[in-house]
Amino acid sequence: MKDLVVALIGVEGAQGLGKLFLEEKCFQRRGGPSNHNFVVSGMVTYRISPVEIIVGSSPNWITKSVLSADAYIFVYNAKKPATMHKLKDEIIRFIVQKGTDRFPSVLCELYEGSNHRIVPALSGKHLAEDFGFKFLQADTDKGSVRPLFKELVTVYRRIVDIETRIRRKRIQERQKMMSSKDGVLGDEIMLFIAAIVIVVVLLGLLIYSLAYHSNPIYNTRAVSKGGSALLVLLLISSFARAWLGGGL
Repeated sequence: MKDLVVALIGVEGAQGLGKLFLEEKCFQRRGGPSNHNFVVSGMVTYRISPVEIIVGSSPNWITKSVLSADAYIFVYNAKKPATMHKLKDEIIRFIVQKGTDRFPSVLCELYEGSNHRIVPALSGKHLAEDFGFKFLQADTDKGSVRPLFKELVTVYRRIVDIETRIRRKRIQERQKMMSSKDGVLGDEIMLFIAAIVIVVVLLGLLIYSLAYHSNPIYNTRAVSKGGSALLVLLLISSFARAWLGGGL
């Protein structure tokens, strides 16, 4: 079971959706009708905790607790056009404060039967499209709002799945970069060791040639030995570069 805090954000006159959800009767296989805050989606049970947020009552309604909610339902009342117009401005403020427009959310239209509608449903659909939200409706006369929360959970699962894939891809790319850096670092270490070996061999050859041929008569031979050692050094260095794939 997973707990899901859902913030229901609406202007005054467009609230009550959370209460309807908690009071709605659900029929179980055993025990008959009951009301609860569980929603099942994809073999996972979610325990919904709705929190009503009335915008306009305070200019500072966007608190840390609101920003940290798991999912959002933006609500307006089809009988009160002002609730939709005001909500649009508040959604923009909320997105700016949250720092992203990618979060689980839907736009919900509350109405009490088609005879009490003033705002056409098409206006709500256009508003939802402007923000990339899914548009849903809730008829307070019928009191059936549970499908709305189930659809929100579906949106939540989809966005979380996308973010999880993006996070995994970034981790894989980071690991790939680290492994490539480790490989380059290993090659550099091998080249450094090879260079040290070459220098040691060269010094040994020079010291040997100078010590063995210290007689002035053999100075020319010592120089020849040193030249031969230098030639050996160049050959070994070329071989090391070819073997290790470049460097130095």
